[in-house]
Amino acid sequence: MSTALLGIAEIADLAKVSKQAVSNWRTRYDNFPRPIHVLQSGPVWERENVEAWIKSFKGEETHVLSFINLKGGVGKTTDAVAVAEILAYEDRKHVLLIDLDPQTNATVTLISEEQWAEMDKAGLTIAQLFEDRLNPQNAPKFDIERAIAKGVSTINDGIARLDLLPSSMQLIDLQDRIPMIALSGNFTANPLEILQSALRTVIDRYDYIIIDCPPSLGTVTKNGLRISTGYVIPRRNLT
Repeated sequence: MSTALLGIAEIADLAKVSKQAVSNWRTRYDNFPRPIHVLQSGPVWERENVEAWIKSFKGEETHVLSFINLKGGVGKTTDAVAVAEILAYEDRKHVLLIDLDPQTNATVTLISEEQWAEMDKAGLTIAQLFEDRLNPQNAPKFDIERAIAKGVSTINDGIARLDLLPSSMQLIDLQDRIPMIALSGNFTANPLEILQSALRTVIDRYDYIIIDCPPSLGTVTKNGLRISTGYVIPRRNLT
């Protein structure tokens, strides 16, 4: 008796989700069934195994934590990076660190300056995301999949479960113009939902998203706060 096989599209139909959701499940959940073959058209799974997994599956919320303090020099970035690394390395969670701070300290802590410069030049940073929305007449350059640097950190030459959406110093020139997005889009575009919209296809891939916010309450910071499920306010202990 032949085994019934399913591809990603058939799994998506079976679970009544998108193919992107299935791809995110494969990344995030270690117990997702392994494919039994990889054909030219892609991987295939035994239907029985997939059905059993879907039946027992209980979706887990993605925790989005913004690290914020309007005062600089309190260890905000250091704490954000350390928590992200511990969650990914020690607790084996899938973590995305989003650097919203144009100082780029979290970015250059997790990847080399050379890699950051290449990504910045190619428009693969958070700045390009906002730049695209400021210039809707131009073809968008930002690609969320390419902009996420995977397996980052200086620990063990990278932590497999830790990803980074890097920042750029170009945000300094952009941040005061971002509120004007609502005007340029005849108020059909909300400048506070730009980050949320960009993350829609990948957010379910992660157990935790850590956001390193700028030390201000501008529109860029509010994009992070808008999607957060919790907040961390680091304070330097002066005693």
